[in-house]
Amino acid sequence: MNQAHLFKSTAIKYGLYLSLVMIIMFLLMKVEDMSGSLGFGFVEVVMIYLITGRALDFYESHTPREQSYAKSIGLAIATSFCGMLFFVLFSFGYMAFSESDYLEHLREIVPMGPYLNVYLIGALIIIIGMFIGALSGFLQTFLIKEPHG
Repeated sequence: MNQAHLFKSTAIKYGLYLSLVMIIMFLLMKVEDMSGSLGFGFVEVVMIYLITGRALDFYESHTPREQSYAKSIGLAIATSFCGMLFFVLFSFGYMAFSESDYLEHLREIVPMGPYLNVYLIGALIIIIGMFIGALSGFLQTFLIKEPHG
């Protein structure tokens, strides 16, 4: 398997794991009625960090040579992008079919509520997820591991 295919498949595989964790966290938040809880947000950040770390470990264990900093951070960003994209697709389905008044609930509890629509929410989820993925990739690459390149 070439490295480009391994990179893509690793990002998608661990992105699916990430989206599954995010969906479970979202459903737990809904069951416990904890919308806007900072505790869940912190746990989600930790989960992004852990899953992108596992993706980096998997990729590095299946490549013959040591990885560059850019490739490692790129994999963390790609993994979080895939995870957030799948989570956004779930969120669209949830808001469209299961609970159509969830968007109104969000408009009431967030500061920029009157300006929210489903597309803006989706874009924000992906952008924030990619930022956290980039930060976790940076932390894991520069502070914990020492790839060469």
